Amino acid sequence: MNSANQIFDEVLINIIPTNQELNLINEVVDKLKILLEKAHVAAMPGSYFGDSGRGYIRPTIFQSKPVIQEALRRIKEVKDW
Repeated sequence: MNSANQIFDEVLINIIPTNQELNLINEVVDKLKILLEKAHVAAMPGSYFGDSGRGYIRPTIFQSKPVIQEALRRIKEVKDW
């Protein structure tokens, strides 16, 4: 039978991100901040939509086509992201 400490350690291993995962999270958050501050476009980390979304960003496109086109234009103008 596993002790409470062993069970706790196993849970922590499965929920605490590795350094590599933290670096990826920080990179994505940095990119999202740049988009918001410089292009005035908001997006979500792709990881909110599952493991396969890690390392990606997902903009919300529930807007009219002209609004989406304007957002894309502003994103393209941001050179340092």
